[in-house]
Amino acid sequence: MQRLQPVLPALAEEEQRRTLSERHLIYHALCSAREKLVVSWSLSGTGGEKIEPSPPVEHLRQMFPRLSALGFDALSADALCEAKQPAFELLAKRFQKTDAQTQALKRYFAEEADYGARMRTMERAVKKTGFAFEDPANAKALFGERLRLSASQLETYEECPFKYFCRYGLRAEPRKQARLDPANSGTVVHYVLEHLLKEHSGKAFVSLKKEEAQTRIRELLREYIDAYMGGTADKSARFLYLYDRLEKTLLTVVERLLTEFSDSAFEPVGFEVKIGAHGEVKPYTVPLKDGCIELRGVIDRVDRMQKNGKNYIRVVDYKTGGKLFALSDVLGGLSMQMLLYLVALWRDGSGDYRDMIPAGVLYLPAKAAAFDTSRSVGAEEIERLRMDGGAMEGMLLNDADVLTGMSLDGSFRFLPAGVKKSGGAVTGNLITLEQLGKLVRRMDKIMAQMGDSLHAGQVPAKPVRGKTHGQTCEWCDFASVCRREHGDAFRYLPQMTHAESLEALEGED
Repeated sequence: MQRLQPVLPALAEEEQRRTLSERHLIYHALCSAREKLVVSWSLSGTGGEKIEPSPPVEHLRQMFPRLSALGFDALSADALCEAKQPAFELLAKRFQKTDAQTQALKRYFAEEADYGARMRTMERAVKKTGFAFEDPANAKALFGERLRLSASQLETYEECPFKYFCRYGLRAEPRKQARLDPANSGTVVHYVLEHLLKEHSGKAFVSLKKEEAQTRIRELLREYIDAYMGGTADKSARFLYLYDRLEKTLLTVVERLLTEFSDSAFEPVGFEVKIGAHGEVKPYTVPLKDGCIELRGVIDRVDRMQKNGKNYIRVVDYKTGGKLFALSDVLGGLSMQMLLYLVALWRDGSGDYRDMIPAGVLYLPAKAAAFDTSRSVGAEEIERLRMDGGAMEGMLLNDADVLTGMSLDGSFRFLPAGVKKSGGAVTGNLITLEQLGKLVRRMDKIMAQMGDSLHAGQVPAKPVRGKTHGQTCEWCDFASVCRREHGDAFRYLPQMTHAESLEALEGED
């Protein structure tokens, strides 16, 4: 403080000189008006926070107490046209009007180089023109003639082509915080189940005791957090609580698996099976007008049953979130991932998957199920509800050997099938090999249409809509970019029963 004292008077004098200079400039500006003086100020900052007017505004109010402040909307159109930016904002509000002033503003800004792109954007918005590349060659340069896609990318395109363009064309990403969300916890679950099933293959897994499974799960969770998450030292109490809860969830899932495999002729033969140019399975390829689509991905688990000299293969996907399988979604381009993986194995036909017959796809809920019950229910009934809450979604081959192998006792407890009380016939999400062939052709057609549309530069903001797909835009990270309005076009996806969907397949070539 003693060192600063000699310079403090000089600093104060400099600040006073600067303030007086600013006031002189303001006075000079206010006195320069010949006919009218308009003083404006901002009501909010760049972050939307409320801000107060500068001191000169308050001084004017004190000098002229009868002055009243007008809102921006109260200014005349002529007043707004005194500067480019307010004139352009006025044009944006009145873009669809046909009066002389609006047309004059359109002609003016059409010739202004800095406003050309913004004018074209407003034209598209008014005419509801879909987003598209002006030159399709740019689309091919961006996406490439050979489209190397994952199943999730296909799903994103079918949800909304513009969403696909933003995420995988522009590679725009929303800001994310590091936390243990469903995506992160799903990775942990995959890691534990993969290692546990690899270490105890076939009958060894079925004979695994609950206490042994719980001990190994705890060890694998500790290994994962140390190897991939930097240990526990810097983690919050909430993070560690959620992470520890995964042990109970995983134990429930493993108990279901033990029950299922004890009643099944299928055994795991592949984990994290890679599909792609350098994977264990060749990429799923669909030809386009120019180039092709190459599907790549990773299958969580592949199960095999050998019976009567035949190899039956099913693919299993672990889901930490909710997943309801509907064949009608597949016909509309959604939920194709597991079926495409199954077909990739079927077409590859090498190694463990040689001469295989596709037996089905299953979505295994890798989470603890929630259920309603009363206080009077006993522990045995609660345990039954807890286990039955792990029923799998998916679709199975309608073949006697497959269905018998899936459920040796015929109960189909965790499977998307069941036995009719009258007659004993198996019913559920079943499909014949012939119907599956038609479905494959339908999926190939959907992917070809997607690839050709991308190469043509067509990426409209046209989201899917349906009974179970009503919130595509509400949860979209790019809603603020496309700025869709109520009444804009969408792609309607009808909801059909499994039987109705199979009937619709009969029309496929």
